[in-house]
Amino acid sequence: MHPLRVIRSDRYKYVDHLVGMDELYDLQQDPDEIHNLIDDPGYGQVREQLSRRLGAWIEKHSDPFYQLQATNLAGAPVTP
Repeated sequence: MHPLRVIRSDRYKYVDHLVGMDELYDLQQDPDEIHNLIDDPGYGQVREQLSRRLGAWIEKHSDPFYQLQATNLAGAPVTP
């Protein structure tokens, strides 16, 4: 199990993976979500804004997301 959380705005979608690379898509320019913009410096402000909004939602709703443990198919913990 690889837990993740998603937040989107009218234009962007941000995926926070507990383990592995996060994702950021410009849904207006890339509606099929082909090009992950997470490391594109031109989208740094968007990434930070959505990450903060998602973190605030997780905290407000007492979501245990950051306390979860990702596992492989055999149930063994996966580390970043």
